[in-house]
Amino acid sequence: MVLGSELEMQTGSTPEQSEYRSDSELLKNLNPQQAEAVTAGWGPCLVIAGAGSGKTTVLTRRIAYLISEMNQEAETILAVTFTNKAAQEMKNRIEKIVGWQTARKTVIGTFHSICARLLRYDIEEYTTPEGHKLKSNFVIYDETDSLSLMKGVISRLNLDEKVFVPREMRYAISALKNDGFTAQLYAQEAKSYRESRLSEIFLAYQADLARNNAMDFDDLILTFTQVLKTCPGVRNRHHYRFRHILVDEFQDTNRAQFDLIRMLAEPAEEVLGQDPWTERTLMVVGDVDQSIYSWRKADYKIMLSFQNDFKPARLIKLEENYRSTATILDVANSIISNNSERIDKVLRCNRDKGGKVQCFEAQDEIDEAYYIVEELKRLTARGRTLKDCVLLYRTNAQSRALEEVLVRNHIQYTIVGGTRFYERQEIKDVLGYLKLIYNPADGQSFNRVINVPRRGLGKTTLDRVNQYAIESGISPIQACLEAETIRDIAGKTGKSLKEFGEMVNRWHMLSKSIPVSQLLDTLLKETKYIDKLQEDANSSKDELALGRIENVRELIAVAQEFEKSADEPDLDSFLTRISLVSDLDAVREGEDSVTLMTLHAAKGLEFPVVFLSGLEEGLFPHMRSLDSETAMEEERRLMYVGVTRAEDSLYLTLARKRMILGRGPAGGSGFTSNYTVPSRFLREITPGLLAGYYPPPAGERRQEIEQDDPFVQGGGWGQAPSRGGGYQNNNNYGGGNSRPNNYGGGGNYGGGNSRPTNYGSGGNSRPTNYGSSGNSRPTNYTSSGNSRPTNYGGGGYGSNNSYGGGAQRSGSSQPPAKPRAMRMDPNAQPPAKTQHSKENSAPVSFERLAVGDKVQHAKFGIGTVVQVIGDQDKELYNVEFDEAGRRLLDPRFAKLIKTT
Repeated sequence: MVLGSELEMQTGSTPEQSEYRSDSELLKNLNPQQAEAVTAGWGPCLVIAGAGSGKTTVLTRRIAYLISEMNQEAETILAVTFTNKAAQEMKNRIEKIVGWQTARKTVIGTFHSICARLLRYDIEEYTTPEGHKLKSNFVIYDETDSLSLMKGVISRLNLDEKVFVPREMRYAISALKNDGFTAQLYAQEAKSYRESRLSEIFLAYQADLARNNAMDFDDLILTFTQVLKTCPGVRNRHHYRFRHILVDEFQDTNRAQFDLIRMLAEPAEEVLGQDPWTERTLMVVGDVDQSIYSWRKADYKIMLSFQNDFKPARLIKLEENYRSTATILDVANSIISNNSERIDKVLRCNRDKGGKVQCFEAQDEIDEAYYIVEELKRLTARGRTLKDCVLLYRTNAQSRALEEVLVRNHIQYTIVGGTRFYERQEIKDVLGYLKLIYNPADGQSFNRVINVPRRGLGKTTLDRVNQYAIESGISPIQACLEAETIRDIAGKTGKSLKEFGEMVNRWHMLSKSIPVSQLLDTLLKETKYIDKLQEDANSSKDELALGRIENVRELIAVAQEFEKSADEPDLDSFLTRISLVSDLDAVREGEDSVTLMTLHAAKGLEFPVVFLSGLEEGLFPHMRSLDSETAMEEERRLMYVGVTRAEDSLYLTLARKRMILGRGPAGGSGFTSNYTVPSRFLREITPGLLAGYYPPPAGERRQEIEQDDPFVQGGGWGQAPSRGGGYQNNNNYGGGNSRPNNYGGGGNYGGGNSRPTNYGSGGNSRPTNYGSSGNSRPTNYTSSGNSRPTNYGGGGYGSNNSYGGGAQRSGSSQPPAKPRAMRMDPNAQPPAKTQHSKENSAPVSFERLAVGDKVQHAKFGIGTVVQVIGDQDKELYNVEFDEAGRRLLDPRFAKLIKTT
């Protein structure tokens, strides 16, 4: 721990700046660096907070210190977090210190929720650079609504959706907004053909948003920043009000967010020699080593340059970790030290050393999943709960094998980032009604609910209503009220439209005087929406329909809970909260289930036990990072984040061979099985910290370990069949008589011996066999009152990528044994391709090109073929693109469209 003069040298602070009252209740149980951050004086301050170093405690006590010790008004404090969950936790902690009445006056939330809230007051004073104006009852479009709007724009502009893919255009515009570009500004910058088309799409997309009185997620920050730039009165009002700004996770801010913070925080010019920062503070807290969102345009370099942008900024480092064991921290430090672009710090442990990090090398992804499941069983048998454990992976596709094995073993799990509650059809239908009630100009919500339940209105009729609304400059609801004057709309249809318009208008008036839950109950009864779901359930015996009814009732419960906790429990606040909810906000902490999530989703969370799977080159680190040092450093930061989520135990797993969804030679897609190379991150871990696996030095192949190595149990390809392979034990879980459960197999791919694992829950259990030799993988899913062991015969994948067979032999019951690591023979070769597999290979199919041909590529634009390399089915084309330069492309994968 750094104390005294060493602390002053490290942070650049003076004794006067770092003085604090040691008897203050707010400083109890804080280390010196935490106390210094809490008691920092006026001006900017950069706090480097390592993982598990107590930054939330520092931020909450800092806010309380500003109020109680520095006599600042609670209304002048603005605290920005990156998740709603973190914001709520911060509010709860502050309430306990300063009381509810004082805490509720502070403004705490995410960038987006704060901007949405403030824009309700200021948006009508602003006109966009494109000339659009919005009203204060604007709605926030989610990804589905935004994508639907984008498809309409591309169709209306007569652009080819195969070249200008709606989702890609949506992401491109999102990236531009996060970089601070308005549609008008980008139109001035666009030069190439593709940029010009994107600019045209951008302008039309923003016009459609304005016509619907809507914003998308990215508009919230950009628009509020533009309001501050163009409306001096608004900026002065907010600048005077928010004199103390705190930003959490500062390393993940993008350019638009930084511009916003700068405009609010930067003091006015110095007056009469007075320090402009007097009674103003800006504290940003973060860790460059945890910057993992560059794909969202987050820029860690903003944090690196903070001390230059805000002078004189103090630097305080929180390096004492209260979360993880010393061994886990040593693993994290040894990995992240390989990065060059960072603010140097070393996490120090405040706990015991802990056990070694367990590392298991599996035969394949199924073998890997079984190892994890067996460890979960062993941990729960020793007193751990499932909710103590998390399974982390680099890509969502990796969850498939894990889910499959968890289901077979009846282990409850929760996936963060799966189908979200608010993305379910029935929930979007009901929320569509609420959005239309709040904002009758919302065309997307109108089109969604006008025929839900069915009102006998056809597409042609709705097209005429929408066209009439656009031409008349009125809302779709007003157009419904005037339906009888619209050409070619029959009397009965016009009456139905008018009744719908009157119903929405009546609800709009009701929404101003009744709670949201009551409004929901009213519209559900009057539309007979639940009655229709009940009818569907009864007529089709559809259990999913019954589930939809429960989901709608759950939404009413959400509204009731909102009314109890919200400061302003109105429809506006409810819709804003729902629109900005994230995956992590939906995690139910009370349920005893193991959590599955990507590494990106795990940021900010912590678990006693962490399983980190898929540590293979091309998977983690991801294939996209292998040719870029900058991208590789982000992958390493992602690994650092994953490791530091663990409190007590950390498991790292990898597979020798993994089945992935790839693209075949003929352009079709399918599952292919590939040999893997262990991740470089394993080699970067200091020797002696891992148990069960010994990564080879860089540039060397896996080495064979001596026969008496206690961790060696499996063989892998090329070794003697007698050594076995895959994850195998002689475990017997539960009582009663059971028969063998084998997965794994012989040392050679395609056959060999395996040893049984039995886990019956009592009584007699029946075996289920997965796979023998050959191409098929027969599965017998039989149900029984007793548990069903699974026999995985074979040593993994055969030469034609099928699960191989192998001899199986029973073993006696014994207590759970520790899974063993496997090794690869350095002299072995992958199995040769068989005649059968050659005969069944798909023919190569692509359009032949010649030098001089003009082509179009979805990403690179227009280009000319300047060279043809290879012949027949192995041709590669060197294309000179107008903007992207020369690119060597494989026509089997690149979508090249010949234009001449």
